[in-house]
Amino acid sequence: MKMHKAVLAILAALTVALSAASPATAGIANDERALVTESFAPPQAYELIEMTTAPMVPVCELLTEEATDYIIENNLDLCGYGQPGTHGGATPLGYSNGLCGSSALFLYNGNFSGQARISYGFTSTAGAVVVRSLVVNWAGATSSGSYTDFSAMNAVGYNNNIYRTTGVGTAAADLGGTVLTSWGLWCTIGTPWDQRHIS
Repeated sequence: MKMHKAVLAILAALTVALSAASPATAGIANDERALVTESFAPPQAYELIEMTTAPMVPVCELLTEEATDYIIENNLDLCGYGQPGTHGGATPLGYSNGLCGSSALFLYNGNFSGQARISYGFTSTAGAVVVRSLVVNWAGATSSGSYTDFSAMNAVGYNNNIYRTTGVGTAAADLGGTVLTSWGLWCTIGTPWDQRHIS
């Protein structure tokens, strides 16, 4: 319980710090933003209006001494340490690759008229993620809201689907939040979003 409260306190402080910060992706080269994540590939049967992915970037202000040591020992190109160019690389699908990995969100028609399926997740290039704190926001013709996805985990990737009755018409959704790697690096998700007509 103490660990849970400590993580929540850190996430609250992180949210305040990030809301006052400049865009986290400034200075990241375009060719460092592509990461193929096949689990997010949209089915061909759906016509998408918008579709985005976004990089996950390190929150260097929250680096612990252990995390800094890990970056240096493993020669990672993070937070001004390590060899430049050891991460990234362009891929043909255009998935975004930040210094921690990529995140994605896609919006589809659901199982019945007026229902939306929101598919979202992330892939870490900075090792296993042990805590995720994600928020999916959506708005449609008849409803809007948010969904919190907070949990411990131990994997480099995660994806999930949620279903919401948005009504027939245009709907939009976005993803935000933070993740914590097993070696103490916090990464923030760069708000991927999608929009489509829900029939």
